[in-house]
Amino acid sequence: TQTQDQNAENGLNRIRRWRDQYRGMLAPSPLEDANQLVAKLDMTHAHPSGIAQLFASGHVRLDSLFRDAGVLKAAERHLSRVMDDQTAKRRVSGVAELSLVVGVATWKGNALPVLLYPVNVTVPKEESAAAVQFTGRVKLNTAFVNVLREQRVYVDEDSLFDGSSYDSGEPETSAMFARITAEAVERIPDFNIERQIVLGCFVDPSSLMIAESQRFIDQLENGESDNVLLDALAGNEHAQSSLKDADLAQYSPFDADPHAEFEVGDVDNTVRYAASLAAAGHSIVIDGEFPKGTAEQAVAVASRCLMSGRSVLYVPGVAEQKRLFMQAVSANELKAQMLDVADAQANAAIDKQLISAVGFQQGVATQRFDQLADELVGVRSRLTRYLGDLHG
Repeated sequence: TQTQDQNAENGLNRIRRWRDQYRGMLAPSPLEDANQLVAKLDMTHAHPSGIAQLFASGHVRLDSLFRDAGVLKAAERHLSRVMDDQTAKRRVSGVAELSLVVGVATWKGNALPVLLYPVNVTVPKEESAAAVQFTGRVKLNTAFVNVLREQRVYVDEDSLFDGSSYDSGEPETSAMFARITAEAVERIPDFNIERQIVLGCFVDPSSLMIAESQRFIDQLENGESDNVLLDALAGNEHAQSSLKDADLAQYSPFDADPHAEFEVGDVDNTVRYAASLAAAGHSIVIDGEFPKGTAEQAVAVASRCLMSGRSVLYVPGVAEQKRLFMQAVSANELKAQMLDVADAQANAAIDKQLISAVGFQQGVATQRFDQLADELVGVRSRLTRYLGDLHG
């Protein structure tokens, strides 16, 4: 109906305004302005055979890219600054992805990376040279696509990477750039793509948020998403009704049965209630003040979800949150249940856990928990009787 369409449009406009306000608070990221990159390794003029080796095999040593001794030394210094920049960004925000940018689009003071190759840099301890390796598939810079869209230039990424669209059968970079330029110059006369090849830490959490929020908006413009909360915020009446009519357990300020208290730590009933809702599969928002106990609250919610057979992904906003969360996990003896996916040794940790799980035997922990819960129930019953006698 017209009313439903109007509600949906109003909801989408609210989400668009939130995204615009959030974006306005941020300084341009290197994905929006390549000149913002503090540390970089410019490989534009590297040895052609080294570049060919990188794109053919997916990896190359630095001394194959820069064969002159003096140039190689300079490249090593630049690469060292890139690695320091990545470490600093990871420490502050928890996310710091290295990318190899191919092509920088320029017009009217803009300078946006075009293609992004996720890469990893290996710096050996011995005297051998560092190595650059692709770790995933190439993709278009989402910020570049969004800026073009604002200029009413619409780039179809699927078509752009479809080999059947090219005479050679492969999406060659030069042909791809020619297609983008041909579409863009109709709206942007001075549009040009400079063939630069630059390695650096382009991706940060804010740029990921901007890209992801635009993806959600695009999805919501075409109908429902897979997220009932987003659908409800976008004005979808069916999603709003499903949230409103959800069968939720009632909150109780009184002590719960100790046999059902699976939340670790000393947390209050509001946190336990939130944990029970999350464990039951409901989406919740906890309005807390960082850093006052938020790590302990998060661990309490996570432990309840684990006991309900669910997996938990904890995404800290800053590195300090991650440190406090891991500290709370260790303090509550849950370290064996946690895996840091950002750790370079994560795969080895998974293997170790799987091996340990094969030989797992039921221990006394469950019996001890039940015994302690029984004792607490008994103590509470006696206290209730004593208090009743005092006031009787």
